[in-house]
Amino acid sequence: MKINVFHGRFVVSFGPDVACKHVTNSYVSITTDDTSCNGTSSYTCNSGYKKVAGNTQRTCGFGGILSGYPLVCSVSTCKIDIVLIVEASAYTSSIHSALMAAIGDLAGSLQISTTGVITYDDIVDLNIDLNDYYSASSLDSSITSIPISNAASTVNLAEALRVGFYDFFTLSKGNRFTAFRHFVVIAKTYSSQTGATVADQIRMNLRNQLFTVGISPSASLITDLKAIAGDDSRHFEVSSPDDLYTKFNNIFQKIAVCPDITIEPMTVECELDIVFIVERYNLRYTKRFLAELMDNITISSTGIKVGMVLFDSGASTVFRLNSHTSSESVRDDIEKISETNHTDHLVDKGLIEARDNVFTAARGDRTDASNYYVIIVGPFESYPEAVAKDIRSSGSNYIFSIHIGNQYQTEYQKAVDTCGDYTKYTNVDSYENLINIKNDILQKITSCESVNISIPGRFHSSFQIEKRC
Repeated sequence: MKINVFHGRFVVSFGPDVACKHVTNSYVSITTDDTSCNGTSSYTCNSGYKKVAGNTQRTCGFGGILSGYPLVCSVSTCKIDIVLIVEASAYTSSIHSALMAAIGDLAGSLQISTTGVITYDDIVDLNIDLNDYYSASSLDSSITSIPISNAASTVNLAEALRVGFYDFFTLSKGNRFTAFRHFVVIAKTYSSQTGATVADQIRMNLRNQLFTVGISPSASLITDLKAIAGDDSRHFEVSSPDDLYTKFNNIFQKIAVCPDITIEPMTVECELDIVFIVERYNLRYTKRFLAELMDNITISSTGIKVGMVLFDSGASTVFRLNSHTSSESVRDDIEKISETNHTDHLVDKGLIEARDNVFTAARGDRTDASNYYVIIVGPFESYPEAVAKDIRSSGSNYIFSIHIGNQYQTEYQKAVDTCGDYTKYTNVDSYENLINIKNDILQKITSCESVNISIPGRFHSSFQIEKRC
């Protein structure tokens, strides 16, 4: 288009139509190719891929701009559950309505995922669970109508991430067991409670992926958001909520596409009966730790079977060795445990409950499987040594101790071995850092402990040798 002045009047003349350019990737094919002005092109996902966002038809408008958004495709077997963690503070109050409208449009365009929303300032609100809405239009409308409740002048991004990690992604709230879990942080204000440490813990599970969007972010916020994302390509910056629309395609290509990661749960070459013996204290952290273990362990009748006991002043069985046949159902049972704290921490009660009421044939104990007692206890005084020694002296029984804090270490070391071999003892400084030792614990409790002795010309035997000291 050009503008000329002729006899004091503006005359607008139009030049040749400007053709549009296709925006596709290797997973998308063009089925109708018409990029002329007002022409409509059609797109489809290649075989083995499915639509996750964008439009299958786009019309070329004035100036060479295509309508809608580019088609985004991902592998057909991919499942993604998304939590949008959105700042709702005094600093976003003036843009809150526009921001939630844009986020609603973003979430409503996703077709491969289930999506939930958390908002935060100094308080974290869990607004929408993953299984609250299965209609894109209903989800869009619900997000758009989320109010800004407190509008505090301080923000706690670290706690918002903790809520996403520890409280949001549960099976009862709609998290699918084999789905990737995408955390999308949308923030405007730097928080002294930075989220990088929590993000590092979240990333320890390869199913967990983090992405960040900064709205006119300060240099300090940019640094924190990039650290949370873990990769600059997962971080985006916009100047306003409306600017989100121009970044939709780039954001879709990241958050709506499954990462190229193959996750194989651990398998074992022996039969293991494992019972977790857990104190009824700070269960928010312990439950997530155990749930993360279940993401990596395959439960089967010929491999690993799992039971659980809770203890305080007494002890009770949560589920038996024959209660579950899948890791998913074990995780679901763990996540449903009520989070009540008790003041007594009698480990010996838990060991006795496991021995007498879980490690029994009627409750799934196998005679040819090693029995693993896995204690999880905090920095509290208890004397489990006598009961533990009695358990270890009988059959293929092994005790592992996961001990939080730096008090009473000797008591829990002696629970695993009275001769000074403390390889089955693991110490961590805090409940929140339990997740940091997940891989170490996985290696320990999925290792076969039987001793194979071969006598030339005779049979091969596999049994446990009891140490004496």
